[in-house]
Amino acid sequence: MGAFRRSRNASNRQACVGRSASWHVHGGGSKMATAAAASAAVFLVCCVGLCEGSERAPAAWTPEDMFGQEAALRRELAALQTERSWLRAPPRREFWSPHEAMEHLAGLHQEIASLRAELAWLRREDTVRRPNGDIASVASRPPPLEDADHAPTMFITMCAGSVYFDAYCGPLLASFERAYGGAASKHRFLVFHSSVDAPLLESAAERFRPWAHFEPLPRVGLNGKEQDDYNSTTTGNSDNLICHMQGSKDMVCQVTSDGVENRGNKVNNNNFEFPFHVSKYLKKHRHENFCHAVLLDSDTLIVRPLGRFLNECESGLGRQVDWDLAFTVYDEQFSAPWAADVTEVSRTRNGLSRINAGVVLLSLHQPEVVERFLRSWAEATNWLYTGGEGGLNHSWEGADKRLWEHWREELLAEFRGPNQASLALLLSSYDVPALFELIGWGTCAACLQAVEARVDLLSGKDVLLVRMRALPARILNHPESMHQGAFPEDLLIVHLKGLWWRTLLPIGGLFFSDPHRKVIWNRDAIALHRLLYETWHAALPPEAVPRTDSRILNDGGEELTSAEAEQWVNSHGERGQEGQPVDPSAG
Repeated sequence: MGAFRRSRNASNRQACVGRSASWHVHGGGSKMATAAAASAAVFLVCCVGLCEGSERAPAAWTPEDMFGQEAALRRELAALQTERSWLRAPPRREFWSPHEAMEHLAGLHQEIASLRAELAWLRREDTVRRPNGDIASVASRPPPLEDADHAPTMFITMCAGSVYFDAYCGPLLASFERAYGGAASKHRFLVFHSSVDAPLLESAAERFRPWAHFEPLPRVGLNGKEQDDYNSTTTGNSDNLICHMQGSKDMVCQVTSDGVENRGNKVNNNNFEFPFHVSKYLKKHRHENFCHAVLLDSDTLIVRPLGRFLNECESGLGRQVDWDLAFTVYDEQFSAPWAADVTEVSRTRNGLSRINAGVVLLSLHQPEVVERFLRSWAEATNWLYTGGEGGLNHSWEGADKRLWEHWREELLAEFRGPNQASLALLLSSYDVPALFELIGWGTCAACLQAVEARVDLLSGKDVLLVRMRALPARILNHPESMHQGAFPEDLLIVHLKGLWWRTLLPIGGLFFSDPHRKVIWNRDAIALHRLLYETWHAALPPEAVPRTDSRILNDGGEELTSAEAEQWVNSHGERGQEGQPVDPSAG
């Protein structure tokens, strides 16, 4: 009898499983399938001996097994009911509307940018470790991001030549990424480029997407003619240095003749054409509703976000800026370690505040005003530099031409550059004596609030009034050595300006010095650039890295070996004194 019962229970269980499986397979999505699935659940439980009056289940089936089987079947039943409801429901709209999809995509881009930045810094953090194990503070601690989520802003620069792009523009983009983190995708960083190798550009575009955009410099300039000289590969990549050892103490480095020509082309193109190209780009992209634009020299690095100066452009969202254009000046608090007095650094020879046009802020609240101003700035720079002979579809003659010549003699040396001199001329509304009130040393009206300037010049054109404001260069555009080489707490942008940096970067000798630059006065800037350069290079395949030619020659013009150069470095101190080896940790 016992054997018969075990046999019957076994066969019943087998039949039970088979019938339940059969119902499940043939159920489909109908009412009958739903009822069949429910019946299968009841039948299986009864079949194994849990229904009232049935025999006990065999030992192979525990109560936990039963409840597990019941739960699985109930899940299947719920899935079938859901499927039935989908089949009966009327046609629905797409999962994502176009607007929802774009918002979701923007969120993913922001998250990806943030993760890329974090990964890059983690990979390269050790590159700035000092011999004692400490990490340079500026490099190891990314800046706070509370000022990064400001009004949507275009950051715009220009880079020419592969060697220059590698040493300056790649680190500049990496500095924006470091300063802005995940908020970078809210803004745009536009790079006008010329004579940059395709693999280098492609690597940069991939590394810094989606917020970095790259535009080739247009070949047609202000005069409507093509400019073949600037866009040539030769002038674009001749950034080489030759260093001569004079005697036992001195090492003098000079840019090669090709490099001098290249630098002249860069400076002139930046002064004359860059504002013009920016004006055309802003006009083309008006519909994208950016609130501000920031024009930067490509030899700058962003240390912290610029949110404190870039308020909302809609009146209901917060305080608006009171200017259309803001430039940077050396104020009374700007000092440098090489100067005995602050006036030696910050005041011009005739008692005006020094201007540095390496960083210019633009409010796009009235885009047509800014676009017209940029074109007027480009034209004034050209006419001032040439003494009124720049063409640009206008001819200056007689007294008018003599006036441009007078302004050239008066302003170029005063402000140490044509674009800075022309900016001062526009600020004065072509009335140069007014500058002593507008940006006079100690009497800088434009430093306190925006001043209105009339910058239209040619007859027959509409009046153009522009609100201009002077902001402190020590915060927004610091181009000098710093006390103890440390960044001030409020520094936002450092400017690696001058030939000294050309000899040092990207990874040059730390023994170069001149009256205004020494390693110990630029420690934080060197450490930050090194970190950013290594971070940028982490994304470069070997074939994309441009070749740099830097040579050291002795008095006879013969090239020194690396061993001879190292011996010279180890026998000279920071100021060229024998017997004092260079300590890299000091820089």
